[in-house]
Amino acid sequence: PTSNQSTPPPTMTTTTTIKNQHDAFPYVCQLDISFPTKESAQRTCSVLKVDEEIGNRVQKTISHHDDENMVRVLFRATEAKMLRVAVSTFCDYVTVALKCQQEFA
Repeated sequence: PTSNQSTPPPTMTTTTTIKNQHDAFPYVCQLDISFPTKESAQRTCSVLKVDEEIGNRVQKTISHHDDENMVRVLFRATEAKMLRVAVSTFCDYVTVALKCQQEFA
């Protein structure tokens, strides 16, 4: 974009559920992040897939379909606090990735 145009920010939909308490990862959060373009979604997904969760209390799955401008992230955690920390940290990473794309686009 030129300096007179601004790219609309991505939008995010969040779904959080608590599954069966006997499940090893009962706390679940799904983020659906819509990006302005397919290319932006693909770049962000590629960058963020590199980082694995630390420890074994959170599982994260990131997916993107080539024909969509959306990235879906599924978090599963053993504790609510771990889920909150993982989602919050991931949102910070998305912000950094988008700022880099804007700066170097």
